[in-house]
Amino acid sequence: MGTVSYMAPEQHEYNIARKYDGNLSDVFSLGLILFIMVFGSPPFRKAVKHDRWYLPIQIGKFNLFWRNALSGKKDPKTYISQDLIELITAMLQHNPDDRVSLDDITKTPWFNQE
Repeated sequence: MGTVSYMAPEQHEYNIARKYDGNLSDVFSLGLILFIMVFGSPPFRKAVKHDRWYLPIQIGKFNLFWRNALSGKKDPKTYISQDLIELITAMLQHNPDDRVSLDDITKTPWFNQE
Protein backbone atom coordinates (compact mmCIF):
# COMPACT_ATOMS: atom_id res chain seq x y z
CA MET A 1 0.00 0.00 0.00
CA GLY A 2 2.87 2.44 0.53
CA THR A 3 3.99 5.04 3.03
CA VAL A 4 1.05 6.13 5.19
CA SER A 5 1.68 9.87 4.88
CA TYR A 6 1.73 9.62 1.06
CA MET A 7 -1.39 7.48 0.72
CA ALA A 8 -4.52 8.75 -1.02
CA PRO A 9 -7.63 9.17 1.15
CA GLU A 10 -9.34 6.19 -0.46
CA GLN A 11 -6.46 3.97 0.64
CA HIS A 12 -6.99 5.00 4.26
CA GLU A 13 -10.65 4.06 3.87
CA TYR A 14 -9.89 0.83 2.01
CA ASN A 15 -11.85 -2.28 2.83
CA ILE A 16 -12.57 -5.50 0.98
CA ALA A 17 -15.95 -4.30 -0.29
CA ARG A 18 -14.60 -1.00 -1.62
CA LYS A 19 -11.67 -1.18 -4.00
CA TYR A 20 -9.66 1.78 -5.22
CA ASP A 21 -7.97 2.68 -8.50
CA GLY A 22 -4.22 2.34 -8.04
CA ASN A 23 -3.44 4.80 -10.84
CA LEU A 24 -5.59 7.55 -9.34
CA SER A 25 -4.15 6.84 -5.90
CA ASP A 26 -0.68 7.22 -7.40
CA VAL A 27 -1.67 10.59 -8.89
CA PHE A 28 -2.59 11.78 -5.39
CA SER A 29 0.79 10.61 -4.07
CA LEU A 30 2.58 12.30 -6.97
CA GLY A 31 0.72 15.52 -6.14
CA LEU A 32 2.09 15.29 -2.61
CA ILE A 33 5.60 14.71 -3.89
CA LEU A 34 5.32 17.67 -6.29
CA PHE A 35 4.09 19.86 -3.41
CA ILE A 36 7.05 18.77 -1.27
CA MET A 37 9.51 19.43 -4.11
CA VAL A 38 8.21 23.00 -4.46
CA PHE A 39 7.64 23.91 -0.80
CA GLY A 40 10.10 21.68 1.04
CA SER A 41 7.53 20.11 3.35
CA PRO A 42 4.29 18.13 3.02
CA PRO A 43 0.95 19.97 3.04
CA PHE A 44 -0.53 17.70 5.73
CA ARG A 45 0.35 14.64 7.81
CA LYS A 46 -2.18 12.17 6.42
CA ALA A 47 -5.13 12.41 4.02
CA VAL A 48 -7.69 11.61 6.72
CA LYS A 49 -10.64 13.61 8.03
CA HIS A 50 -9.10 14.29 11.44
CA ASP A 51 -5.98 15.95 9.97
CA ARG A 52 -6.70 19.68 10.27
CA TRP A 53 -4.36 20.55 7.37
CA TYR A 54 -6.09 18.03 5.10
CA LEU A 55 -9.66 19.03 6.04
CA PRO A 56 -9.91 21.97 3.56
CA ILE A 57 -9.04 19.57 0.73
CA GLN A 58 -11.56 17.01 1.91
CA ILE A 59 -14.39 19.54 1.95
CA GLY A 60 -13.33 21.16 -1.33
CA LYS A 61 -12.13 24.47 0.14
CA PHE A 62 -8.93 24.74 -1.88
CA ASN A 63 -8.76 28.53 -1.42
CA LEU A 64 -8.41 27.93 2.33
CA PHE A 65 -5.93 25.11 1.70
CA TRP A 66 -3.71 27.33 -0.46
CA ARG A 67 -3.98 30.27 1.93
CA ASN A 68 -2.74 27.97 4.73
CA ALA A 69 -0.08 26.36 2.52
CA LEU A 70 1.32 29.70 1.35
CA SER A 71 1.14 31.57 4.66
CA GLY A 72 4.54 32.38 6.03
CA LYS A 73 6.26 31.56 2.73
CA LYS A 74 8.63 34.17 1.39
CA ASP A 75 6.90 35.73 -1.65
CA PRO A 76 5.42 32.52 -3.15
CA LYS A 77 4.52 34.32 -6.38
CA THR A 78 8.22 34.29 -7.26
CA TYR A 79 8.37 30.48 -7.41
CA ILE A 80 4.83 29.14 -7.83
CA SER A 81 2.63 29.81 -10.83
CA GLN A 82 -1.13 29.63 -11.08
CA ASP A 83 -0.64 26.71 -13.50
CA LEU A 84 1.24 24.79 -10.81
CA ILE A 85 -1.42 25.56 -8.18
CA GLU A 86 -4.10 24.30 -10.58
CA LEU A 87 -2.14 21.11 -11.30
CA ILE A 88 -1.50 20.29 -7.64
CA THR A 89 -5.13 21.08 -6.84
CA ALA A 90 -6.29 18.68 -9.57
CA MET A 91 -3.94 15.96 -8.29
CA LEU A 92 -4.97 16.29 -4.64
CA GLN A 93 -8.72 16.03 -5.15
CA HIS A 94 -10.29 14.06 -2.30
CA ASN A 95 -12.68 12.20 -4.59
CA PRO A 96 -10.65 10.03 -6.98
CA ASP A 97 -13.32 10.50 -9.66
CA ASP A 98 -12.49 14.23 -9.66
CA ARG A 99 -8.72 13.71 -9.80
CA VAL A 100 -6.77 14.15 -13.03
CA SER A 101 -5.32 11.10 -14.74
CA LEU A 102 -1.65 10.66 -15.60
CA ASP A 103 -2.54 11.32 -19.22
CA ASP A 104 -4.37 14.54 -18.29
CA ILE A 105 -1.31 15.75 -16.36
CA THR A 106 0.83 15.54 -19.48
CA LYS A 107 -1.58 17.94 -21.22
CA THR A 108 -1.54 20.67 -18.58
CA PRO A 109 0.06 24.09 -19.23
CA TRP A 110 2.48 23.65 -16.31
CA PHE A 111 3.72 20.28 -17.58
CA ASN A 112 4.17 21.60 -21.12
CA GLN A 113 5.93 24.87 -20.35
CA GLU A 114 9.44 25.43 -21.63
